[in-house]
Amino acid sequence: MEKYAVWFGLLLKKNLKKKTVYIQSVVLIMLLLFLQLIHIPNSDNTKIGICLNDNDVAKIIYDNLSDQTDTYDFVEYKNHELLEKAVASGKVECGFYFTDDFDDDFENGKVKDIVEFLVTPMSAKAELIRENFYISFLKQYSEVLLLHSEEE
Repeated sequence: MEKYAVWFGLLLKKNLKKKTVYIQSVVLIMLLLFLQLIHIPNSDNTKIGICLNDNDVAKIIYDNLSDQTDTYDFVEYKNHELLEKAVASGKVECGFYFTDDFDDDFENGKVKDIVEFLVTPMSAKAELIRENFYISFLKQYSEVLLLHSEEE
């Protein structure tokens, strides 16, 4: 046993003279610190963030969506930054941000880029939630389309 202890001591002394050992140690410690900072969202998370921006039509869509499903809990946020931070930190699965001029654009039929869908690559249920959202969105938008077609 003493032979192995002496051999280990000589090997350690030899390796400590090399600079690469210190570099490898620092890189390993940095890698461990980085891995501790990675946050994987909880798979049981059923919260969805939503920022309505005091839009009347958005509130109707929100009510339709909350009536449609009891599986998800909706959390309202006051602004885009808070919603974005909640999605990035994993507090909510995904988020929907209604633009400030959502009501006017919606009533005029300009629906492109009026709702921003916030999601992380770690999200597991985001596409299903997105489909449920657009079901409620299109249900409300179909009324606008019918009104516009009657006017023509």
